[in-house]
Amino acid sequence: MVKSDTFASKKSDIKCQDLAFLNSATIDPEKNAALGIPSSQAEFGEIDISKENIDAQLDPDIPPPDGLYSWIVVVAGCFCYMNIFGGITVSGILQEYYLNTMFPDTPAATISWINTISFTLGYMGGIFAGPLVSYIGIRYVTLLAAVISTVGLLLASFCSEIWQLVLTQGVIYGFGSSLLINLSVTMATLWLVKHRSLALGIIASGGGFGGLILAPAMRKTLPALGIHWTFRVLASLNLLSGLFCFAIYKERGPFNPIRRIIDFKLLKRPITIFICLAAFFNQYGMSLIVLYFPATIADIGQTRATAANTALIYSAIGGFGRILANILSKRVGNNNTLLFSSLGSCVLIFSMWLPSRNFTVYLIFISFFALLFPMAFPLITALVSNNYKNEEILLANGLMFFFYGLSALCGVPIMGLLFDHLGHRQNFSPVIVSGGIIYFINFTLFLTLRYYVKKYDPTLKIGRI
Repeated sequence: MVKSDTFASKKSDIKCQDLAFLNSATIDPEKNAALGIPSSQAEFGEIDISKENIDAQLDPDIPPPDGLYSWIVVVAGCFCYMNIFGGITVSGILQEYYLNTMFPDTPAATISWINTISFTLGYMGGIFAGPLVSYIGIRYVTLLAAVISTVGLLLASFCSEIWQLVLTQGVIYGFGSSLLINLSVTMATLWLVKHRSLALGIIASGGGFGGLILAPAMRKTLPALGIHWTFRVLASLNLLSGLFCFAIYKERGPFNPIRRIIDFKLLKRPITIFICLAAFFNQYGMSLIVLYFPATIADIGQTRATAANTALIYSAIGGFGRILANILSKRVGNNNTLLFSSLGSCVLIFSMWLPSRNFTVYLIFISFFALLFPMAFPLITALVSNNYKNEEILLANGLMFFFYGLSALCGVPIMGLLFDHLGHRQNFSPVIVSGGIIYFINFTLFLTLRYYVKKYDPTLKIGRI
């Protein structure tokens, strides 16, 4: 009993010392350095010294962050992203099959609703993850998401009408996958502190590398087995990925997310507005490259197979780009890397993709562009993980993904209108110009965030300014 009381007393003293250490911190980096305290502008992936993490470190019942199990969680998240975002990357293969084989007499605008709804709900549905986790916990929400998304693909394998595919592949699968997307990045935030940036980059890279696996598989199954058995193969892969996540995902200690779908207190915070707008514009750029770059390759005289193979190029390089984001952010800061990524993407579009009709130039363009534009995905997610409490993470991620989905819902039709009415279905320049403008807007947004943090709220963690 004496030992126990002594240990509790020491533990309390240590905790009080740590909190006193934190309370002595200021927003002035030079004063903090003089006191031996880290700057309030923590770099992307720096150790989080918030009160909740100190409490976790002092509790012997809570596993330490950044351990072996933490990296198993990252592997599970990477596989999840490979499955879901890999499918998004190669969605053009299914779109081509719908257009030319399954529904050859149906307008393309009607067929596009299948992928539009799937993309939109694949992001927006994640806003429900927080309330669901608050009721039944992370593991059972993971199982529920795996079952719902798998059922959606299985039901799609029996469909022969567009409205049926919109309901199954679009609504049911999209909603289930959206929960898995949100849970995966949240798990990385809960389980890693020191190496959080690298973890988020690895998970996000799965979205790029997944296309390298799914594209060849779908090209073999579609001609050999048809669309229905292709969906069943995809359902099997989805179930395996989901069950793996179910076996691994769990809380790293007390975790009580907000039960509300939307917390207006979060929306009042300027950082939330910055994150949501950045997500909206960034998704427009991704939709542009996935849907229209292969078409511009075919437009300059290359074969459809060559055009489709460009998806493999930006999938592979994009995977490395997401990891490179971690390396750059540690050297120059999170927000500075976002500035570099958005401005570089804008310059590449206006200097190479827009003025040229040369295949070699296009290959050079996509090689560099695929390295730059995906950087924003882990970096914007890191803004969430570094600036919100654990109980706010699921909801904040849900809001971010909601705006990703809103961008898909609005952006894809806008691109179609630009191509139809300004490009007269022959000229891709209006669509390409819109992408360059969007990336410049995002660059301006990150500049504004930098100014806001420096001028009004230096406690926000956006990296070196």
